[in-house]
Amino acid sequence: MSFFYKIAVLGAGGVGKSDLVLRFTQDRFEDNWDPTIEDQYTTTFELDGFAVRLEILDTAGQEDFSHLLDIYLQEREAYLLVYSLTDASTLEKVCSIATFIFNTRGANTPIIFVGNKSDLEKEICIEKGAVSAYIESFKYAACYETSAKFNTNVKEAFYQLVRLLWKRNKERNCDIGISDIGIELPIPEETEKRKKCCIFF
Repeated sequence: MSFFYKIAVLGAGGVGKSDLVLRFTQDRFEDNWDPTIEDQYTTTFELDGFAVRLEILDTAGQEDFSHLLDIYLQEREAYLLVYSLTDASTLEKVCSIATFIFNTRGANTPIIFVGNKSDLEKEICIEKGAVSAYIESFKYAACYETSAKFNTNVKEAFYQLVRLLWKRNKERNCDIGISDIGIELPIPEETEKRKKCCIFF
């Protein structure tokens, strides 16, 4: 049995959203990646005995894209909110997005807060636990510090978002594969070997 979910990666420009998506879907990193306008990727993998297919919307990091958030919320059901550990203003941006999601979709929306660029240790200015208040606002949320460059916690963050979807669906007394925007797909012939990830619930 295989399941299909649509998610979006949101955050300010320059935080590494595209780097994270490319690392997760294609296992590659490009130092000179062009700024994203908007792109979409699809990847299939095995997680906890299930074949999962994700359609990932890699959004642009416009300074003001609130007019697009309504569209993203209608078309996607779970979110990675990405900020740079080296820029406090990008954390303010994702906190603003999280508030918008909370007010629009409610506290049951699965969200992963991702502090990217953990490899830039000397430039980090955001302390661990900085998003704890926002995590507590959501019933299905977690946070990770990642490095797309060195592939640190990238799969773990995406995998955990799927697990949060499953947890929410189970607690709705739904089948594990039933989603707000999902269809059942054939099991792929080849899947990745499952890797252990930390669970925050």
